[in-house]
Amino acid sequence: MARIMASMTEESADERVSDRRGLLRAGAAAAVAAAGVVVAGTPAGAANGDNLKVGQVNTGSATTRLNGSQLVIEDGNDGIGMTILQSGAKCYGLIAQTVGTGAVAVNAQSIAGGSGWGVYAYSAGSDGTYSETKKNGAAGVRGGAVNGDGVVGQTTTGNGVKGTCTSGAAVYGVTAGANATAVYGEPGGSGTGVAGESDTGTGVYAYSANGPSLFLQGHAAMPPTTGQWYAGSVVFNDGLWLCLVSGVGTASKWVKLSRAFVPLDAPTRIYDSRPGKAPVVGPKVPMANGAERDVAATTGGAVPAGLATAVAVNLTVTGTGPAGFVSLYKNGIPWPGNSSINWDTPGTTIANGTVVAVDAAGVFTVRAKSTCDVVIDVVGYYT
Repeated sequence: MARIMASMTEESADERVSDRRGLLRAGAAAAVAAAGVVVAGTPAGAANGDNLKVGQVNTGSATTRLNGSQLVIEDGNDGIGMTILQSGAKCYGLIAQTVGTGAVAVNAQSIAGGSGWGVYAYSAGSDGTYSETKKNGAAGVRGGAVNGDGVVGQTTTGNGVKGTCTSGAAVYGVTAGANATAVYGEPGGSGTGVAGESDTGTGVYAYSANGPSLFLQGHAAMPPTTGQWYAGSVVFNDGLWLCLVSGVGTASKWVKLSRAFVPLDAPTRIYDSRPGKAPVVGPKVPMANGAERDVAATTGGAVPAGLATAVAVNLTVTGTGPAGFVSLYKNGIPWPGNSSINWDTPGTTIANGTVVAVDAAGVFTVRAKSTCDVVIDVVGYYT
C-alpha cells in the first residue's frame, strides 16, 4: 500500500511539472504575441495541379491580407503566372494601390525579348485596362520601352487605347529617338488610328523638336472611289486632302488642302511655235484652224514632274489670221468649249494671263480657232 501511494505521488509530481511547463510555454507564446513578434509559420503549399489557398475562404465581407510581405508567383512553363477570376457584377479582378512618393502601383516587365508584353489586357465587354490618377503630374498609364512600343493597343471594333482626362493629356507620348514615334495609331480595318475628343482643350496635340509633329499617310487614292469616309477626315496621298461631305466612295466630297500656288522666280518659256525660237520642242510652225498640240509645263524645269495640278501661264498669240481664239485645257479630256484668248482682226499680237489644269505628267492641250503662232510662258504652278 505504501508502494502504491509512493507511485501515485511520483506520477502526480510529474504531471504537475508537465502542467507547469505547458503553462510556461503558453505564457511565453502570449508574451511573444503581445510584444508583436512574428512567429515563423509553415509556408502555404499545394501539390502540383492542386489549388493554393491563402487564408480562409471569403464570403465577400472579409479580406485576406499579406501584411508587410511579398507574394511571388513563378511559372517556369509557357502557361499563366496568375489568374484572378471574379464573377460579381461590379467587382475588380485586381486592385493595386501605392501611396509612397515615386512608388509604382503595378510594374509589368517582359525581359526575355521577342514578342512578349509587359501588360496584356483583354475584355469582351467594356475596358480591358482602366487606370485612374488623381494627382497633378501623375500618369494613369505609363509605358516605357528601350527599343519597342511603350503602349500597344489593338482592337477590331472598339478603342485600342482610350484616354480620358479633365485637365491634362488623355494620351501623352514622348520619344527621344531620332526616328521614333511618340504616338502611333494604325487601324487594321475601317477604324481610327488615333482619335482625340475634348470639350474645351485640344483633341490631339503633337509636338516635335526635330522631326514632324504630325505625320499622315493614306493608301487610298484621293479623292477616293471606294470606302466609307467621314467629314473632317484628313488624308495624305500625293497631297493633303480634307473630307467635306461624308459618303461612300465617290459620294464623299474632298478638297486638296495642299493646293498652294508656287510662283517662279522668273517666267520660263515652255513653248514657241515660231521657227528658230527657243525652246526647241514641239512643232515649229504656226497652228492651223482646228489644230491641237500638247505642251509640257515641265519643259526647262519650270514645273516639277508629278507635283503640279495646274499652271499659271502668260499666253501670247501673234501673226493671227481672221478673227479667232486659242483654248488651253487639261490634257486627256475632250475640248470643254472654252477660250483662253480672243482676237477680232488678222495680224494681231495680243497676250493674256490664264490658269490651266495639267495631267499627272504636267501636260496640257492647246487648241486654235483660226491660224496663229503661240508663245507660252509659265509664271507659277499649283500643287
